[in-house]
Amino acid sequence: ATPIYFGDASAQFKLVIDRHYAFMREDFSSRLKPGKKTVMILSQGQPEEAMFADVFKRYESFFKFLGFAKAESVRLCGGRDPGAAAGRPELLAKVDKLAEMAKA
Repeated sequence: ATPIYFGDASAQFKLVIDRHYAFMREDFSSRLKPGKKTVMILSQGQPEEAMFADVFKRYESFFKFLGFAKAESVRLCGGRDPGAAAGRPELLAKVDKLAEMAKA
C-alpha cells in the first residue's frame, strides 16, 4: 500500500520494491515460488482519476519481472479525509473480491 506523492509511489514503497532484489538469482530469474499474487493499494488526494493512472501499470511490470504471477490494484482517488474509503462501496467490494480470490 502506498499513497501517491508528487505523481508516484512513496519512497517507502520503492524501498519494498528494491528489497525484492533478494528474490532474484544471478541470472535475474525469480526465486519466488510460482503462482504468487500481489495487490497494490494506492491512495491519492487528487480526485481526478486520470491523474496518476499510470502508477500501477508502471509497477505492475516490476511485479511480473520479480516473478509474481498476478498483480492487482485497488485505487482510492480523492482520499484526503480519514474514512474516505468507507464511503466507496465499489472499492470495498473490490477488496472483498480480491480477498476471496486470495483464499482460493
